This record gives sequence, structure tokens and C-alpha cells, in this order.
Amino acid sequence: MLFTLLEEFQKRGAAAQPHLTLTHYCELAETKGLVLGRAEVSSPELSREEASGLLRQLESCYTEPEGQRLVAAFNRGSAEFSFAALLERVGIKPV
Repeated sequence: MLFTLLEEFQKRGAAAQPHLTLTHYCELAETKGLVLGRAEVSSPELSREEASGLLRQLESCYTEPEGQRLVAAFNRGSAEFSFAALLERVGIKPV
């Protein structure tokens, strides 16, 4: 998974520079029920603490029911997806 700044993605699309890269290693998933991950911060604009918080939020979106609903609605392009609800979920107040 690649993470970039929203502004950079809006300007450069798929050519936006990643600021955080998350790699999943699934080799143990079937035998141990475990997926290992490695995160690499590649930008001075993102601190380790910010990256850690981002990864915790990402994990919660895939492991908690409300997060899973938001991810599913986003992936389907559903009108049920609410960016405001996502921001509220991660504790960000829209400006």
C-alpha cells in the first residue's frame, strides 16, 4: 500500500510520490493465521508518530465492523460512503 498527501495526489495522480509504503507478507497466513507487515516512511513530511497513527487507523478500518462498512462502501463507489464519517471516525474535524 502506498500513502501520499491528498494535495499531491490531486496534482499528480498516480505519479504522486509515496510518503509511506506498507508491504504485507502473506506467507504465514494460511499456516499460522498471521500476516506480517513492514512500513517504510520515505518523506520528511511524515513523522514516525504520524505514520504509526495512520497505520493504526488503517488497521481499524479492516478489523472493526464500522471501519469495514466504510471500506466496503468506498470500494463499491456507493453513495453510502461518507468522507465526513471517515474523518469523524479518525478524530478529525472537517474545516
